[in-house]
Amino acid sequence: MFGVYGYILKYFFEISCLILLIYFKQLQLFFSVISQL
Repeated sequence: MFGVYGYILKYFFEISCLILLIYFKQLQLFFSVISQL
């Protein structure tokens, strides 16, 4: 039972990290566009 929960937590954590990474990349792009205006 714990193994299944551990797997789900690990998967959820990796997905969250990926989403945050994409979000920060887009934020960086957004600020670079703003600073050029």
